[in-house]
This record gives sequence, structure tokens and C-alpha cells, in this order.
Amino acid sequence: MHIKLKHWFFRYHIYVIFFVILLSIGLRLRFPDSIGTELLLSIIGGSLAVSYFCTQHSLEEKRFSRELFSDFNCRYDKLNEALFDIVRSTADLSPSEMKTLDDYFNLSAEEWLHYSDGVISPRIWKSWNNGMKTFYRIPKIKKYWDSELASDSYYGFSSDLLK
Repeated sequence: MHIKLKHWFFRYHIYVIFFVILLSIGLRLRFPDSIGTELLLSIIGGSLAVSYFCTQHSLEEKRFSRELFSDFNCRYDKLNEALFDIVRSTADLSPSEMKTLDDYFNLSAEEWLHYSDGVISPRIWKSWNNGMKTFYRIPKIKKYWDSELASDSYYGFSSDLLK
């Protein structure tokens, strides 16, 4: 929930700041003794500082998110054909197929890590997670993925995210 709240706040911070400033001015006008001029100016200045911080933070996070997005998509593109070869194959997993799946599981776990840190937006995560679920539905991939997840070495990524 905190991830969605964070993204919501950074998306709509200007409205929150505007509301805080209007509320402060309204309280100052309605109850002049409760909020002094210095406090009102401090609230307005602090609100503008928070707005500036949010804007700068959002821009920097978007740059970083774009880099991650590009890197993750490039890595997935390199795995894509081999992953679908595994899906189409009726044979048991070969060592090279396991290596491909390990690379995909690591990529998935990294995406989860950055999502859970709030860097990747919920919309992007939902799309990637839906793709992961597609592969997880394949019995031999599911079996191998579950065995790998049992090691608890995927940054808190669990099979619950794939159901």
C-alpha cells in the first residue's frame, strides 16, 4: 500500500500543497489569533519547499526508472526467444534451459525489488508481473521456479506474487 501512496503523492503533490496553503490561509482569515503571520509564511514557504523537493525527486526517479525500464526490457528481449522455446518444448528442462530460466528469475526478482522500493510504478509492475504469471503457469517452469524460490535468495520475491 505504501508504494501506491508514494506514487499517488508524487503525482498529486501540487494539489496537496495547494490545499495545505489554502487551508492555512483560510484558518488565518477565520481565526487570526490561532495562526500568526510568521507561522503562515512558514507554512507557505515549507509547502513550496516540499513541492520543489517532490518535483526534483520525481524527475530524478523518472530518469532512474527509465534506465531500469530500458535495461530490464533489453535483458528480457535477449531471453524472449529462449523462454518461448522452453514453453513450446515437451522435454524436461535441459541445463541451458535452466540457465535461461535462472536469468529470467533473477530479472523478475530485480524488477520486484525495484517495485517494492517504490522506484518502478505500479502500472509497469502489473504488466511485468502478468508476463511472469504467464510463464509460471507452465508446469515445468512452475516446478523449477518454485524450487528456486525455496532458496529465499530472490530479494523477497515469492510465488505468492505469481498466483
